[in-house]
Amino acid sequence: SGPAAPPQHRPGRCLHRMQARSSAPLDRPHPRIEAREVGAIVAVCAAVFFVQIDVGHLHGDAIRYAAVAKNIAVSGEWILLQDQPGVLYANKPPLMMWLVAALFELAGVSVWAARLPSALFATAAVLMTGLLGRRLVDARVGWLAAVLAASSYGTFTSASTLRLESGVTFAAVTGAYAAMRAIQDGRPAWLLLVGVAAGLGRPRPHPLHPRVL
Repeated sequence: SGPAAPPQHRPGRCLHRMQARSSAPLDRPHPRIEAREVGAIVAVCAAVFFVQIDVGHLHGDAIRYAAVAKNIAVSGEWILLQDQPGVLYANKPPLMMWLVAALFELAGVSVWAARLPSALFATAAVLMTGLLGRRLVDARVGWLAAVLAASSYGTFTSASTLRLESGVTFAAVTGAYAAMRAIQDGRPAWLLLVGVAAGLGRPRPHPLHPRVL
């Protein structure tokens, strides 16, 4: 008899599931995310991102972003950003600093108000990661993806201080989810959300703000 045929590598279970989903009809049903799943994911994010949101001080770039937000709140100038009175700051897009400035006006200048938008964007990014995992594979993988995203070092560092990365991550994951919905559901209208997310998350500073995250 001839030499034995080399063993063939078989794709893993997750790859089989993804292939089956991509070849299934576009109008197939997908499991809806339940309120208890959302509550569990938010509880995980609260334990990781929000418990110590008012502990310690701001460091590094967060100090400058907070200074820009404070100048917005004090001066009322929301378009031409300044990190010092009379000194134009056009290095970064404005949305995060606008949100912090609004919180400063509502609740006063504080560490927790400076950090809150980053933590909220990170929580939203974790939820969108879970939704994307459900669409790509199944509910169990979506839940696992959300937990892993919430507990990752990168997510924690961007959520625990005033940084722009959590907003950019949220925009990227939202764009990927919208693209998946457009393909799977056969609804091109979802591509509008892809464009909005891409515009929000594009890493380019601005004067007069070509992007806002």
